[in-house]
Amino acid sequence: MSGRASVTLVSNRSLHGHTALVAAAFTVSLYSEFAVTSSRTALEAQAEPDAAAIPVLTSKLTSAATPEDVLSICTQQIPRTMNLRAIAAVALSSLASVQAAVIAHDAVVPFAQPTPTTTLQTMAVKFKPQIDISNGCHPYPAVDEDGNTSGGLKPTGSESSGCTGSSLGSQIYGRAVEYEGVYAFMYSWYMPKDETLPGLGHRHDWEACVVWVDDITLDEPNIIALSASYHSTYLVYYPPSSDYLDGDSAKIDYSTSWIILDHSLSATSDSGETQDLIMWDQLTTAAQTALEDTDFGSANVPFKEANFETKLANAYYA
Repeated sequence: MSGRASVTLVSNRSLHGHTALVAAAFTVSLYSEFAVTSSRTALEAQAEPDAAAIPVLTSKLTSAATPEDVLSICTQQIPRTMNLRAIAAVALSSLASVQAAVIAHDAVVPFAQPTPTTTLQTMAVKFKPQIDISNGCHPYPAVDEDGNTSGGLKPTGSESSGCTGSSLGSQIYGRAVEYEGVYAFMYSWYMPKDETLPGLGHRHDWEACVVWVDDITLDEPNIIALSASYHSTYLVYYPPSSDYLDGDSAKIDYSTSWIILDHSLSATSDSGETQDLIMWDQLTTAAQTALEDTDFGSANVPFKEANFETKLANAYYA
């Protein structure tokens, strides 16, 4: 195997920003290490590195402050006895660890709504709700494909100051499961801040509604209940009024609740806006990991592994 083959291994990943520079540096390094190898036999004869070398090298790469540092580490610190397989392992682990960052709330690129490949995904698109913003922030994407997450906004200015909509597009997140003999479709929105009065509130807000459907195997499955997040609990509409539905799309309102001094959701007769839907199982691994691990302060990601079952139990209509 030559250094040229190693370029394919690294470049097949989705690379952006600092990550791309790391990949480029590895390409240079791999080429310089192995282009001088005159035969496949000679390459295969190279020894495995000391196991301790890999975490040391990874640590150096992930702490590099500049592209020049990355290149220097790759070209000077990789032992000439380290074979291609070992270098690739370090490369891939380092790429994953340097990708994620906290970025400006209006710099997060949303996922485009993908074509469904499963029945649950198809039904999730069919029952995608709409949201009417009575006051406060409009929905924004919370994470991009590389795991970069929104830094949110400090609660200053008006309720919607700095968050009337992203020029890059918005996002609605979904997760679906069969639950207690029916189907639960959880839809979630992220807002950069939750500000009820000027200066009163907190950075980040996550809200969710659950659309309960009787049987997705039917020709015409029906919405049998709606649940809308209300601080740590849910408002339940069972059965939902026809005023709260636009065909198969629930109409949800986002506004301040003066009882809990927070923004929350409720069903409404007013039509709203829709966003591109990305389901939990359609997210990249980097995005899933970021949503699992990121501290959103007073706001909790409702559909992540740690919260999903509990949130569904709280939202259940029966």
